[in-house]
Amino acid sequence: FDDYYIAKYDLNGEVIEELDTPAGSPIYNIKAGISDTMWYTRPDKIGKVTAEGVVTEYPMPANHQAFGLELAQDGNIWFTAIDDKGNQQNSKLVVGKITLAGEFTLYPTQETGIPPAWTLDLGPDGKLWFSLIGAKKMAVVSMDGSIIYHNFSPLVLMSANKGPDNNIWALSYDPEGVNVVKISLELEQEVIDEQIISNNLLVNPPYSPRAGNTT
Repeated sequence: FDDYYIAKYDLNGEVIEELDTPAGSPIYNIKAGISDTMWYTRPDKIGKVTAEGVVTEYPMPANHQAFGLELAQDGNIWFTAIDDKGNQQNSKLVVGKITLAGEFTLYPTQETGIPPAWTLDLGPDGKLWFSLIGAKKMAVVSMDGSIIYHNFSPLVLMSANKGPDNNIWALSYDPEGVNVVKISLELEQEVIDEQIISNNLLVNPPYSPRAGNTT
């Protein structure tokens, strides 16, 4: 695993382009950002890829490892990480954000960081959701970096994502296998409409040729 690259596919599954990334640690996740960029995480860096295929990597703040990431309502890429000072068993969970220019902001927590939060997804409420596997919790992150935790014990949650019904869907496992869990948010229609408009504005900003999708 010395070389890593990012592949771009067309809708027929054919590879259009392969972009080499700088040598280093594995790439875990890749998500879309604003201004026609793609973003990915490595344990020690967060990378940005432009539409022209230019790859830029930003070193993580010292003693931190990144995992999941997602484009949030503020236009920044948010990520999950652990505060690792050489002893992962004592690491703490961290959420953070990185701007388009590569500026970091970290929000430390007191939650155990092992196992780490591998995924991060934008919920229908405009907040960021991720599962805390070891703690059997789901975390909800607001744009000020504050976190609310929901306890789902005895479920051991693996990952979560927004469903087409505007609820959160998650995978949970136990000794008998994997289950699919739906977490009902019971949002008001006004909240859902606001998030649909906001999401489209982020993906298709006003200067984009696709801005008509925001109607």
